[in-house]
Amino acid sequence: MSLNNNNELILESINQVFINHLLEQDTKSYLVGTISESVDQVDLEESLLLAIDEFSIESDQQQAITLMRTLVSLLRKKGCLEFSDTTKPLADHLVCKVVQKEPTLNDPNLTMDQILDLTRSKSAETRRLALRAFCPCKVKVSVSLH
Repeated sequence: MSLNNNNELILESINQVFINHLLEQDTKSYLVGTISESVDQVDLEESLLLAIDEFSIESDQQQAITLMRTLVSLLRKKGCLEFSDTTKPLADHLVCKVVQKEPTLNDPNLTMDQILDLTRSKSAETRRLALRAFCPCKVKVSVSLH
């Protein structure tokens, strides 16, 4: 959808929702910009409520919330909003979770820093083995001098 077409749909939605309010063209332009530049639904809702208050569009807070929700709903129906609904939790199958496993001392590619990190392990056995890896005789064999 082109930017102009999207802005026209946003303006049309603003006119529909605020039909009983006499909005100046500058106010409408400000609302179009606010909606277009919002990064997520929370940002959009906060910005709209602030604009409704700042421009004295509606003095009743409950009515302002109703107007804001109606506008957001209408914008969604018209496909003007591109961000996902932040009120719904993300489905587990759509979320990539990275589980960082602690390296094991059996790994021949461990660096000295990684072995040092293992001395802070939750496992007492891993901490003990990591300290043994720092035994001077083992370090001397592992580190070759050039």
